Amino acid sequence: MKRLFLFFAFMMGLFSLNAQNKDPEFVQYMHSPWVDSVFNSLSLKEQIGQMIFVELRPSNPSTIVKALDDAQNLGVGGAVLFKSTLPEAAALTNGLQQASKTPMLVAIDGEWGLGMRLDDVANFPYQMALGSLKDNDLIYKMGLEVARQAKRAGLHINLAPTVDVNNNALNPVIGYRSFGEDPKDVAAKGLAYIKGMEDGGIICTAKHFPGHGDTEVDSHADLPLIPHDMDRLNAVELAPFKTLIENGATGIMSAHLNVPALTGNSLPTSLSPKALKELVRDQWGYKGLIFTDGMEMRGISKYYSPGQAARMAVEAGNDILELVRDPKEAVDSIYAAVQKGQISKEQIEESVRRILAIKYYVGLNKFKPTSTWNLVSDVNSPASQLLIRQMTQKTLTGLQNEGDILPLATGKYDKIAVVSLRSDNGGAFYNRFKKYFKADYYTYDFKNSLTKADDILDSLKKYDLVIAEMGGFSTRPGKAQSGDDPKKNYVLEYGVTTNLQHFLDRLTKEHDNTVLAVFGMPYVMNYLPAIKDASAVVFSQGNSSLAQDLMAQAIAGAFDVDGKLPVNTTPYPINTSVGIKGGIRFAFTIGEEVGINSAKLEHMVDSIVYGSIRNGAFPGCQIVIAKDQKVILERSYGYHTFTGQEPVKDEDLFDMASNTKVCAALPAYMELYDQGKIDLDTPISEYLPGLKFEKSNKKDVTLRSQLSHIAGFQPYYPFWSDAMKKGLIRNKPSKKFNVQIDQNLWASEKIYDFVYKKIRDLPLTEPNKMRYSCLGFVLAPRIIQNVTGENFHDFVDKNVYGRLGALYTTFNPLTRGGYPLSQIIPTEYDNAFRKSLVHGFVHDEASAVVGGYSSNAGLFSNALGIAELFQMYLNKGTYGGQYFFSPETFDTFNTQYYLQYNNYRAIGFEKATPANKDRKVEDAWPAPSCSPEAFGHSGFTGTYAWADPANGLIYVFLSNRVYPTRDNKAFDKMQARVGIHELAYQLIEEGLPEEAVIQDKQPETKAPALFAD
Repeated sequence: MKRLFLFFAFMMGLFSLNAQNKDPEFVQYMHSPWVDSVFNSLSLKEQIGQMIFVELRPSNPSTIVKALDDAQNLGVGGAVLFKSTLPEAAALTNGLQQASKTPMLVAIDGEWGLGMRLDDVANFPYQMALGSLKDNDLIYKMGLEVARQAKRAGLHINLAPTVDVNNNALNPVIGYRSFGEDPKDVAAKGLAYIKGMEDGGIICTAKHFPGHGDTEVDSHADLPLIPHDMDRLNAVELAPFKTLIENGATGIMSAHLNVPALTGNSLPTSLSPKALKELVRDQWGYKGLIFTDGMEMRGISKYYSPGQAARMAVEAGNDILELVRDPKEAVDSIYAAVQKGQISKEQIEESVRRILAIKYYVGLNKFKPTSTWNLVSDVNSPASQLLIRQMTQKTLTGLQNEGDILPLATGKYDKIAVVSLRSDNGGAFYNRFKKYFKADYYTYDFKNSLTKADDILDSLKKYDLVIAEMGGFSTRPGKAQSGDDPKKNYVLEYGVTTNLQHFLDRLTKEHDNTVLAVFGMPYVMNYLPAIKDASAVVFSQGNSSLAQDLMAQAIAGAFDVDGKLPVNTTPYPINTSVGIKGGIRFAFTIGEEVGINSAKLEHMVDSIVYGSIRNGAFPGCQIVIAKDQKVILERSYGYHTFTGQEPVKDEDLFDMASNTKVCAALPAYMELYDQGKIDLDTPISEYLPGLKFEKSNKKDVTLRSQLSHIAGFQPYYPFWSDAMKKGLIRNKPSKKFNVQIDQNLWASEKIYDFVYKKIRDLPLTEPNKMRYSCLGFVLAPRIIQNVTGENFHDFVDKNVYGRLGALYTTFNPLTRGGYPLSQIIPTEYDNAFRKSLVHGFVHDEASAVVGGYSSNAGLFSNALGIAELFQMYLNKGTYGGQYFFSPETFDTFNTQYYLQYNNYRAIGFEKATPANKDRKVEDAWPAPSCSPEAFGHSGFTGTYAWADPANGLIYVFLSNRVYPTRDNKAFDKMQARVGIHELAYQLIEEGLPEEAVIQDKQPETKAPALFAD
């Protein structure tokens, strides 16, 4: 509530009337003892030197030598760091500080974070992407994090943000560096970024005053003209700067622009006293620092010498002159102007005191060299990674969604194709998308020939749904080609090509269901006229692997899509925002999003698993850990066998063994119970007509008692041995022997009734005593088939796994599912029954004898498919936008009914006993920290799946511990399954260290008068 109130106050402040400026924080230190002492120690030339910032370009070693010389001989006040790495930057700045009499300020252009200049730092989204955010609190947090990173790296000034209002789609230099086209939104976002950085303890500059957004000339190349009158300038270009000044921004940067309405002549604004002294200082009352843009830029250097430009810049009112081409000439020229009375000593003193106050403010009065120990990992912290992920996710923007085609519905489309239309390396979108849906994959570089495009388009005609994701565009408009040769591929603005236009035109006309995922500048869409003919369009300004990954998740419905368009485009106006409802499927993220230290989780899981493999516990495994419907770890380890030839992959299928009970029989029973088609207290004999159970010792057994393992069934029975003696199994198939058991064994079609009657006739065990039994679950497929009229395998495939989107969950994967042996994990060398390696067929003998048509065992799956099922359980009957059963039904099955008999099982599910919480991990089953609400099951082959409603945790562990033999003592000794489960609980309890959490606080602002309604 407090956070919401502060944010409300912050936003209201932007639009209030008649506010006075808030002074920048550093101003209070301009006459502090340290500033007085340093200032009084400087000669006039040294004072002027403080106003000069030199360049540090590690790619050009001569700039390093020159900067060191200028620091020693001219006493320059600071340096601007260009392309580098963190260790290199730290070494350079440490050396520079040692060479300087007065500590130097080090600045960097970090509009989208330090990664803009430092290659080993992850980038935040571009500012234009941040223009898609509706929540500026994330931008404030970004400012805090950028400040933390900068301070750790020994940097003091971020020459950001860009608060130019970009209302010209052909702007060659601003574009993606702007927050957008709406002056109010640009101001609000710029202020959030600045306040975050300043609250984090670094200095920033709002640039490029008075506004570089409506130009088609780059001031790096020449002097751009802004022809607008003052009414327009006040309403658009100047508006964000005035807002930031009124809210105490530390610095602004003057641009090299020709703005006659403001300057009264053609003088660049950076050299204009009318623009800086009269407007910014006198009329607006600004007390902060004024930086020039780079003085080496052609907008200045083409027309003025270094000394002349430097003198004029100071005369205009600039405090800091960046990247002066000849610092000595600049100092001498300014010094001469002071001596001649052209520039007053009082002005120099005021500027220098501002600069020294900044140095005091950032702690340079007690300078400490930057440590390079763990520097890269410290800067690229998990908190930073999480914030980048959150911001990238929130910038995704829905632009159209006809018929609510998004999020995609499970099972609606039989054949799906994903097409990557890229001139760069894609793949991240498809790699994530195939976690949700099976789809064929095509790639087309739209800079290639039209013939290949048409070939792909012809192939796409067979699909019900086509998703085209496109990227690799330019961030700048470029120079468009023109022509009318239909065989030629012309490159248009932003790297769009005529072949891409042709591809999209055909695609949208030939398909009823098309989804377009566009990665690039919003202006790209100006050149894609067919975009409006698509069924759905989702836009991302980012084109990183992360952006592609999150786009695939958004289309699948992992989270809400709620961004907005920051500029006007031909097909869509500014602020277009078509919300797409999510939260229906797993999201894939990092542990920090759910309060878990991801590095520690991954390291410790790796350690446990690799130690288990080395000790022979199993040759390979899959693990999925999810919390709050977010997958935070999905990994495959080891190999199919100890020979190390076939590595385990995420899509490989493991034999689930007894987990089949809760992953096949149970969801089927729950659905039928929810539909009123079965009753838990009806004797099972009623569901098994013709087998005469009503005349057996099991006539009173109910589904409730049987599924709770208290009905008195024998634990197990070797049906295969009896069946072989009776001649019901042969090593060759025939018309009557058509139930395949293994590669070389077939059973008679009579095998089912033989097994069911054997179960019927077996004696009961001690009454009212929990006795774990597989036999009731061997009967379940016949019960479900009798109730539904459908084959059990077909029923669960269609009604459970198909609707879940569990892509790799099935029975008989080799003969029925069509999976190759290379995708199925082998289990055991069976020397008694099958006399071969069991591979592609169920390991359990009772299930195998009926051809896997059982629910005591027989299911094969990857870990993600099981996790999806357990998430549906946690959701109490819904997942992927599908309804399976009611919460009341789930609660009915997850209840313990026989506690009076010391039976702690629910209906089908295992539950922890009360004593389990006090056991050591090596003695516990399941993890000691499981809550009483937790439920799960395990399997003989080395599988384990549990979920806990108390904290939203899901843990799935699949292995083939029975390879090459079930006599595997190492598996029980290592206890990897329970150990990793308990680890997850411990890390949840431990939470995140303080430094891994970006503090959630909002800025207090003075109210500017600019945007009065």
